[in-house]
Amino acid sequence: MRIRLAAVLLAFASVASLRATVFVPADLNELAVGARAIVYARITDVRPLVSDDRLRVESQVTAEAIGYVKGNLGRSISFRVPGGTVGAYRTMMVGAPTFEPGEEVILFFATRPSALPYLLGFSQGVYRVRVDARTGVRMVVPAPPISTGTEVALKRGTRAPMPLDEFTRQVRALIASGRRNMPRGIR
Repeated sequence: MRIRLAAVLLAFASVASLRATVFVPADLNELAVGARAIVYARITDVRPLVSDDRLRVESQVTAEAIGYVKGNLGRSISFRVPGGTVGAYRTMMVGAPTFEPGEEVILFFATRPSALPYLLGFSQGVYRVRVDARTGVRMVVPAPPISTGTEVALKRGTRAPMPLDEFTRQVRALIASGRRNMPRGIR
């Protein structure tokens, strides 16, 4: 009987230490209005950092601003994301983006006093930019869902790339429309 009780208590204790990451989907409207800065940038450097307790690896990412859609964090922006590779060890976190030097991205940042800026919604705050090989036009791939206030059924794989100029025009329009379209908890 004591062994069973000990086993049950051990099971409950192990469940109590489990942790989960929950991501609440954010649409482009929420990101645009909630961001302190939105920058079109080129990734220039990605360096792994081991935490002081040596239990986590983060990546220090440096990006060179090509242009701002909102705010201004300067020409060179450094930020951190969970995960990275040190030697033969790689750590990853669900929802955390990865970056490669040379890639072009649109980044949605929030800030804290006296701290590095951070990405809104991890990967949700990162939009990849690719050059269309046929036309030479920079495209946001895939085009992000844009909240219009009406429900639309989306099918996987049906979103086409959006030209970068159109994307920035729509983001600026969302910013101009302001907080009136934001859900109550985000205002």
